[in-house]
Amino acid sequence: MMSSQKSFSALLLSLCLVLGGLKLSNFNVVHAHGGIPKVLSISPPHEQSTALWMVDTLGLFKAQVSEANTSTWFWLCDDAVDPTLGVDDLVVVNEQTFIAVARSGLYRSNDGGCSFTKVDEELNQYALGTLSLHPNRDHIVVYSDSIGRDNSVWWSEDQGQTWSQSSFSVAGTIYKLWRKPSRPMEIWINHAQGLSKSNDGGQNFELIDTQGYGLELSPNEVRLLGGGQLGGSDALFVALNRFPVASLLMSLDQGRTWRVIHQAEDSYDALLLGPNTLWLSTPFEGLFTYPLGDAEKSNEPEAWLSDHWVQNESLFISCLTPDPLFPERIWSCGRASPSDWLIAYSDDQGVSWTTRMENYTVAAGTTWNCPESSKSIMACQTRCLDETCDPSGIETAMMTMSSNPNAYASERDPNNSASANSGQEDQGCFQIKLLYKSPVHYLSSAVFWLIYLLSLMLFLRATRMKR
Repeated sequence: MMSSQKSFSALLLSLCLVLGGLKLSNFNVVHAHGGIPKVLSISPPHEQSTALWMVDTLGLFKAQVSEANTSTWFWLCDDAVDPTLGVDDLVVVNEQTFIAVARSGLYRSNDGGCSFTKVDEELNQYALGTLSLHPNRDHIVVYSDSIGRDNSVWWSEDQGQTWSQSSFSVAGTIYKLWRKPSRPMEIWINHAQGLSKSNDGGQNFELIDTQGYGLELSPNEVRLLGGGQLGGSDALFVALNRFPVASLLMSLDQGRTWRVIHQAEDSYDALLLGPNTLWLSTPFEGLFTYPLGDAEKSNEPEAWLSDHWVQNESLFISCLTPDPLFPERIWSCGRASPSDWLIAYSDDQGVSWTTRMENYTVAAGTTWNCPESSKSIMACQTRCLDETCDPSGIETAMMTMSSNPNAYASERDPNNSASANSGQEDQGCFQIKLLYKSPVHYLSSAVFWLIYLLSLMLFLRATRMKR
């Protein structure tokens, strides 16, 4: 019996040591409501007097830009949409109308975000993907992203009040939906069975014969990145993210034939085709740009030479967005921590960047323009962005901010530009790390040490009895 008691206590002690190791290894886990804070999209002003919008897993951020080119930020937390699961996507139709996708469904606000109502439509029986808003601000498209059932595309022509399902259906995943900028009713989707195109705003789709992308590829291996006008042709770009080398493929004939124009020992994150530059971001190898000449615009054999690609190994960005008012301006969000900024723009092909949002604290203490009794204000009253609090609203947190000594300099000085030479430590677009201990943490610690001491006492007692 002594031997079995000793064996049991030794086993219990070993188990405690293993649990202790797991506990210590997770001591500095980063937490945030709805996941790690991350910029999802940027909507630059489409008119001089309109606001700059940024959609984040923390909610919606709005910037009013003054004549002196300084920004005043406001924050509407994600709890305003869904207090439990956060926001996956959101589009601003106008100052009063917002459409949001959460994991619990699609919501609409017609009072400037003061309240959100879940849309009573069939599409809310599905998990939903990203939204796409037509430049006319009326037509909206969204696709379903459910597991274990057929997925489809839904469209609305009345700013998201009513929704209709397209004729398209696929047994599998829809990976990406892309709206062509020059012809906004032309919509492409990348899905488990290939590549499909709609010419009527998502009502009907035709499957494109991609000829295996010229490489006998499976549709599940390919991800649509986007496209645009390249010379006199309509360009499409897809990524083949195979390990250890990813390939970027381009088509100039509606997806019938393809050409590999770039390869990297990484995966491709975002792509933007500008008037004179192709922008390509990766998580670990930084930003690639290619100056577009006559050879590229006509897809001549000597185009897309590997030594013409320009790589910035220390610039990790995403959310690549063109500016509707300034053709040469590109917006992006930082994708590394620590980073010099959350949102910035470049007017010189990415050589330098002007910061528009340094970090989340620039919106700390701001109030959304709603009555104090509104649903959104009530839902967000426990949320904060200060340096000593937890944005999740769970409890007080210790927030580690960027160590950049020039913090807020760009916001104070409109002439100051910040370059983004940052280390690649995390793949989130965030500057705030939340390191807090919940009540469960303290309870688990007490139970752990109680079991540890009990097993140690049993082990020592069994050893003495044997002697």
